Amino acid sequence: MISKDMNPLDIVYKYSETEEILRSYDEEIGTCLLCTYLFDSLESIADKHELDLEEMMNQLNAVIINCH
Repeated sequence: MISKDMNPLDIVYKYSETEEILRSYDEEIGTCLLCTYLFDSLESIADKHELDLEEMMNQLNAVIINCH
């Protein structure tokens, strides 16, 4: 499962099916999340851009559960 302290690099490396979810935030934050915040925690990304961290983690974990 994905936790708030994980970074996008580790998440996509371990669960490649999550890339689409992470890219879906690009427009909302105004930059490529995977390019700009590859080593930042999900929590810090969510805080910086006022994203719903719980919703983001739920989406990412749902993709993992559905693919495995």
